Amino acid sequence: MNEDVLFLGGCLFVIMAFLATVGAMADGVFPRVALVFVILGGGLIGYAVWKKPGIYSFQGVPDVITRVFGTLF
Repeated sequence: MNEDVLFLGGCLFVIMAFLATVGAMADGVFPRVALVFVILGGGLIGYAVWKKPGIYSFQGVPDVITRVFGTLF
């Protein structure tokens, strides 16, 4: 699988973890789902960075999004 897709998927899991944390805090429960999302997202991002070191950075995220959607369409 393409590392760009894995990196983007990991970023989406981390964003969903933030949203799940906010929802759990609003309900007053422990954010178990957010913890799973952080582990999955961090693992995917870590694997992509490990496979291609030096390619991914905070400024490069729009380029990754462009490459992923460019290959899809």
